[in-house]
Amino acid sequence: MKAIAPIKMECLAKEIRECIESIRNYIQIDQQEILLMAVTDISNFSNPSPEGDILFYKQGGLPSRPVEYLQSLIASTNNTICLHVTDEDIERLAHQYLHDQEMLFEKATQYLMFRSLVIEDDSETSCLVFEAQMMHMVRGNRYRFLQLDYIQPLVLVHDSEFQKLFGVSANAVIDGYERLEKALSNGRLEGLAALRELFEKAGSADEADFSIIPEKDLRAAEEAFLEACSVHHFNVGRITNWPKTFMDALSFAPGEASFFEEGEMRYWPIVTLPIVDRPFITLNGKTYCFDYYSLTDNFYRAVQKAILRLDPGYSEQWQQRQKEASESMVESVFKEMLPGCISYADNYYGSKKHRNENDLLVIYRDALLVVEVKAGRFTDAPPVSDFDSHIKRYKELIQKSNSQCAHMRDYIRDSGAELLLYDQGMLPKAALNISNINRISAFR
Repeated sequence: MKAIAPIKMECLAKEIRECIESIRNYIQIDQQEILLMAVTDISNFSNPSPEGDILFYKQGGLPSRPVEYLQSLIASTNNTICLHVTDEDIERLAHQYLHDQEMLFEKATQYLMFRSLVIEDDSETSCLVFEAQMMHMVRGNRYRFLQLDYIQPLVLVHDSEFQKLFGVSANAVIDGYERLEKALSNGRLEGLAALRELFEKAGSADEADFSIIPEKDLRAAEEAFLEACSVHHFNVGRITNWPKTFMDALSFAPGEASFFEEGEMRYWPIVTLPIVDRPFITLNGKTYCFDYYSLTDNFYRAVQKAILRLDPGYSEQWQQRQKEASESMVESVFKEMLPGCISYADNYYGSKKHRNENDLLVIYRDALLVVEVKAGRFTDAPPVSDFDSHIKRYKELIQKSNSQCAHMRDYIRDSGAELLLYDQGMLPKAALNISNINRISAFR
């Protein structure tokens, strides 16, 4: 198998390139937003699986993420061919695209398997390359009920910058994000439920007498119909009321984007997609968001990139405010989990010449917790093209935290009964009596 792997890779790469060019040609139509909606609906509401009173929709095999890939292709393809299509054409093209994209994703995954055979040298690192690439393609980084808990504190600290660049408050950004997240997850089902209530008021669906329904209910029903059955459901401006300048900063128009990957793997579905940078797409003058996970996974970092692209001088302030917000979030979690604990954040120790930093110390009963918080951004590059970058960033995130925790733990043990903490200027901050501490644990 290893001997034929290079030949298989070459054949698969050729087939992948041909498939990509075919897709890029037939998606250049005049109703791309309708095509995106059709692909979203088919991919989201296929393979129904009832579990009790709840209906789940499951994907078979590896999730190929057709919506985010289609949006990325449209965003990186100029509409040099703008064919007029009918509703029937849209349905046909949506099914054709889903078939072609699934086949494309399968071939790309096979390519990765053969590639791992080619580079395999029995080392631990080479064995991790394929696994790292598969994890790179995972979507859904947190539980839905924690979305706001995660993003709100990080966004609110940049209120002045939002006001300066976009004329919108950080609270309005959070409010719009919450409504957009809800619309993409529950909105369509709520629209269908509202329509059902309308028919119940009118009697029956076959002999509905809409004259007995109040005008306000009819307007609500019209809105519900648009929510449930049209591209209106994905319109970011309608849902969020964000200013156009803010939406434009998070959106690509057709042909405006480019794939990060150059060379042979450009446009492949397994590399980092343009939608990671900007989760929205602008079509025919309106801004849309079609993919739930691209929104929730990437929104905060997309906002960061947009702000620093428009105001590079804000970079240092962003990092500092992000650091403070991240550490505060972690501190609040420990306080909630350990009622009555005492915490000390942003600590320094050692000497002015050899100063060391600790993010958080938590004292709870006879335990002392040493906490390191990393707020940095992981690399966007896919492991398949830059595994060395992944290794480097993992070391920065994990080894550095381990080293910091170990260093602080040694300092505590050498301190005897009194632990001295300093502020950033190395002025005395606290002298802690730790004579009754029996356990020291590290968290990173």
